[in-house]
Amino acid sequence: MADATTRSQRDQALSRAIHDVLGERMALMLHVLASGQREPGGDAQGMLMWLKENMPRTADKVVRRLQQPGS
Repeated sequence: MADATTRSQRDQALSRAIHDVLGERMALMLHVLASGQREPGGDAQGMLMWLKENMPRTADKVVRRLQQPGS
């Protein structure tokens, strides 16, 4: 159960970082674009993978946002 909680918290933090960097509308578009790239870990990880493959600089911004205190 702890693994699921940790995974959920990580997925939520990643999703917040994506929304912070891209904004709500672009994050929704990314969700659609990345929907074919679902990872067992969750939608947010699939979205980050899509960003890394297609928009690497934006993916770097998301990762930096995750590393900021309070993320």
